[in-house]
Amino acid sequence: MQVLDNIESNGPPPKNFDVLLGIALCSLFLGASLGVLAAWFNAWLSPEYFQETMGWNPEEARPASLIQGGLGGLAYGFAFAGFFAVVCGWATQFRCTFSFAFRQLAKIVLFVLFGWAFGGLAAGLLYQPPESPAALSAISFLPSALSSADWHDRWVAGTILGQKAGFLLGAAFCPLIVWRAWKGRKE
Repeated sequence: MQVLDNIESNGPPPKNFDVLLGIALCSLFLGASLGVLAAWFNAWLSPEYFQETMGWNPEEARPASLIQGGLGGLAYGFAFAGFFAVVCGWATQFRCTFSFAFRQLAKIVLFVLFGWAFGGLAAGLLYQPPESPAALSAISFLPSALSSADWHDRWVAGTILGQKAGFLLGAAFCPLIVWRAWKGRKE
């Protein structure tokens, strides 16, 4: 009983290794979910893109893109899960709560979503093949281009690259995001 009397009641919180395992599993789930949702939207917008680039027939383009998106997202989620758990552990001395870690993970997911949308818009609106008459005046063709199949294909290609760029930016800023949030929290 002597030992228990010496423990301060307002000391640092206990180390939460199980929180990091839980947040790593959430990272896997979010990665797969984002992959499926992005693939679903892209396949809905332009199934022709997947038919042309992957060689899938029209009947299998949408379901196959969902599987591919889910597996790709799961791979990114797996790669990020370990990294994020290490960063959370380092920045918080393994004392973060699940809700704290999940809020930081949500901030990083926003990088991926922003990259996906920005990549699609940038590729869809700004890129024009050099032989295109609208290559020099992108704004003048905007209303008719938004409904064109070429724009849809450029959107899909741009979102794929944008999603990867958003993932890399989120991973690059992850230590700073977690560290600043941990230092700025109210104890």
